[in-house]
Amino acid sequence: MVTSPLRVRRALAKPELLPSAVAQLLREQIVDGSLAPGSRLVEAAFAEALEVSRGTVRDALKDLEEPASAGHVRGRARTR
Repeated sequence: MVTSPLRVRRALAKPELLPSAVAQLLREQIVDGSLAPGSRLVEAAFAEALEVSRGTVRDALKDLEEPASAGHVRGRARTR
């Protein structure tokens, strides 16, 4: 789980970059194994940990879905 919102706070200076900054943090955690395969990615938990809105996390997860990094089933939590 994400524990430090420092890099995300830096992106606050340019709000259009915020979802990209969150997506990059999530991507790094997927690659380094912090997020286990098949683990649930709960928007509210990430939003609280990163001190951003759920909408920002939702946009970041959509960015991750584009290259098929994470899957989404309507009405269900996202998995990677």
